[in-house]
Amino acid sequence: MPSSKPVLTYFDLRARAEPIRLLLADLGIDYEDRRISDHAEWQRMKPSMPFGTIPSYQQGARMLVQSYAICRHLARVYDLYGRDESDRTAIDIAHEAIRDIREPMYGFFWRENFEQKRASYASAELEPALATLEQWIRTNSSDPGFVVGSAATFVDALGFALLDDVRAQFPDLLTKFGRLAEFHAKYAARQGIAHYLNSGRRPKALQMARDVGLVLDPAA
Repeated sequence: MPSSKPVLTYFDLRARAEPIRLLLADLGIDYEDRRISDHAEWQRMKPSMPFGTIPSYQQGARMLVQSYAICRHLARVYDLYGRDESDRTAIDIAHEAIRDIREPMYGFFWRENFEQKRASYASAELEPALATLEQWIRTNSSDPGFVVGSAATFVDALGFALLDDVRAQFPDLLTKFGRLAEFHAKYAARQGIAHYLNSGRRPKALQMARDVGLVLDPAA
């Protein structure tokens, strides 16, 4: 297991770094949560990033970038990637299904006049996608506390991050999906997660990206 204290670097918001923070909290890993809130600081840092984006995850001499790659790295190192190939395939499918909802939702908050479009987006785009995800989870998870199977995997953090953004931005929507809401509640009650959620250290939710005073690429 890695011994040096890792450093997670991202903007002062949830977005792409939040699943990583959740994984680290659930694992009980002490880490430095470095948050960039100054545009000039980000411009100085950006050329040193391999793809010009963050988050980055520094563990000793190793620096990882790309948020999903960081999640999968943690999953491999800390045994959160299932027991066998059948598990791993289901985990990969869940990961991509969750990503296919998260990415357009991030993009929605960069649409012009998105506040006026909130209700139509929720009913026409987000609700059907969540219904499909819920049905898939019902079929592939034997325990409502997990996205896949009956044990913790890294897609639990991805699933919770998605659903928590849904709950924050579309308060009535999550209540329509009993299995998703039950998973959200059970994940939030896990010891490390509950400690993190109640710590006061969480950044603001997704739509607050403009509040940090940065010119952000929504793909970052």
